[in-house]
Amino acid sequence: MILATAAKILRARRWSICNRHYGGRAVLSVNGFYGHVRRNEMRALCIFAGFLIAFQIVAAAALALPLAFFDLFHFPFLYPLSYLGKYGAPILIIELLVFLGQFLLFTSMVQTSIHFRFISSIDHCRLHKIVQNLSITAGIKTPRIAMIDSEQCNAFACGTDYDNAVIVVTRGLLEILDDEELATVMAHEIVHIRDGDIVLMACANIMVSNISLLSRFRIIKMFHKGCLIAMLIFPLFLYFIFFQEGAMKIGDNIGRFCRSFVGKSREFVADAEAVRLTHNPAALISALRKIQGRSDVETAQDMIESMMIDGHSDGPDATHPTIEERIAAITKLSGSMALDPRQRRDNRPIEDVKKHRIVGFGKRGL
Repeated sequence: MILATAAKILRARRWSICNRHYGGRAVLSVNGFYGHVRRNEMRALCIFAGFLIAFQIVAAAALALPLAFFDLFHFPFLYPLSYLGKYGAPILIIELLVFLGQFLLFTSMVQTSIHFRFISSIDHCRLHKIVQNLSITAGIKTPRIAMIDSEQCNAFACGTDYDNAVIVVTRGLLEILDDEELATVMAHEIVHIRDGDIVLMACANIMVSNISLLSRFRIIKMFHKGCLIAMLIFPLFLYFIFFQEGAMKIGDNIGRFCRSFVGKSREFVADAEAVRLTHNPAALISALRKIQGRSDVETAQDMIESMMIDGHSDGPDATHPTIEERIAAITKLSGSMALDPRQRRDNRPIEDVKKHRIVGFGKRGL
């Protein structure tokens, strides 16, 4: 027991990543691997609680019109406590059941959305061997591997547990990265699995999609032709519309605020841990530069794009830091190792090298 505790302390100290800055602002503020995992657990709870509230508000707005005609004494905008007493618990139960079902089927939902296919170790021995070695180093079960038939360069990990995790890569990524670059990208995704980021993202994406779906299915909408006619005939209907639209907006803002809890720092942490696993910051920097500008997978929805190694980095809904910010953080973390000029290992098929006109073909063999 004492030896196990001491090993955990040493491990946490070795993996500590504290208060790293870029451009005068903090980009990493995580007290080690265990601190990051604990923070992920707290974020997941906060996201879940926030979305329960947001879902109740959006549901109340969606049910407002039927209740105004058939159950006025439980109208949510006039009698909120009475409404919650009668409809709050059933809606909560339905919401929990829907969430549980979607959570258990999350990987299947992602597969249906982006059309990835699982690949065997026989057909892609190079990739499987890299992932297997890194999984052993990280101390997790080797995840399943899948591929998207796209020339774009991206990758992501998804799942709800270590046992059902999947790493998905694009065909273009396999073609353009050498072995060591590919290893750093796979290490990045394995860190997301090990740290519980995939569970956090699954919770956030399920909740956002549910709120968006419920918002689209409300019976009345602002500026709808029938709604405008009803407001001319019944002026009081205007106040009802404003209440409903306001409630929808509040619920949507709460959902977006909770979604922001996921934070972009997870990408910096995954980059840093990928460097620790592979001891090769130069390869990760090279991989990020090759991915930059070629990561837009056509079939990826916002839900999937937020899980990828490179995604939106501009605007209020940005899910990733910029590639330049990440390269700067890696360079500051690793120092001169980021400029390692040595020739890297490369076992890509010759046709892939010729196809992309890659210069500086690396040495063969493992």
